[in-house]
Amino acid sequence: MRFPQNSGSFGALPILALNLLSRSALAQVVPPAGNETGVLAHAFELGSLTLADSRWGDNQNRTLTYLLWLDPDRLLYNFRANHGLSTQGAAPHGGWDAPDFPFRTHFQGHILTAWAYCFSTLSEPACREKAEYFVAELAKCQENNGQKGYTAGYLSGFPESEIEAVERRTLSNGNVPYYAVHKTMAGLLDAWRFLGDEKARDVLFGMAEWVDARTSKLSRTQIQNMLQTEFGGMNDVLADVAHQTGDARWLSVAQRFDHEAVMAPLERGKTN
Repeated sequence: MRFPQNSGSFGALPILALNLLSRSALAQVVPPAGNETGVLAHAFELGSLTLADSRWGDNQNRTLTYLLWLDPDRLLYNFRANHGLSTQGAAPHGGWDAPDFPFRTHFQGHILTAWAYCFSTLSEPACREKAEYFVAELAKCQENNGQKGYTAGYLSGFPESEIEAVERRTLSNGNVPYYAVHKTMAGLLDAWRFLGDEKARDVLFGMAEWVDARTSKLSRTQIQNMLQTEFGGMNDVLADVAHQTGDARWLSVAQRFDHEAVMAPLERGKTN
């Protein structure tokens, strides 16, 4: 296969060129504290690969343009409204992020991750600025929980009662609240580890504490019943938090979301 080439001073380089001579972008700013044993392969650090002029590079440029176009205040609209803060005159989104859509704020975590990846890969300062502003405003939402009667650490674009409905298995409005919470936590984790944003770390830990507090009150049977409704990727993001911090507490919380109806047959070698 012939890869698209560029015409740099080092001659023809493949589209995914290892940038070994000049690291123009940053690697993970906050490395994981967790020990890795038996790992034979690791992902490339974001800053170690460069896209040359090509359709792939064009796609990256289009994505960057989109990320820079996004208005953080519009992305914050549902968070602020739900946590009792001014929406700063921003216009709400429509569609799947409309103020009346069940799982609004489910994609903002993806955007936060994209801004963090953008800066780590391209050193684009505007991506960092948007991410840090977004995180700081999320922190204000979380800090206002007492005014709304929410439990400390909760953060989302819909009332905490939606989580209670998942626990009771009475949710019927099409929402997938843990799915949305998972995405926000994953975005905060990436802002912490790729930007070194300690505010993102603090908000993330607040959310993790909230998850621990809620699920620790439920019996194993109650949790397994809850998982039949929905749980997003909570075990995934909490396991990532455990790896990043080296704190086994978060792995224990993650394992509460292991769905036995799925996991137990797999352990017995059954796939259907």
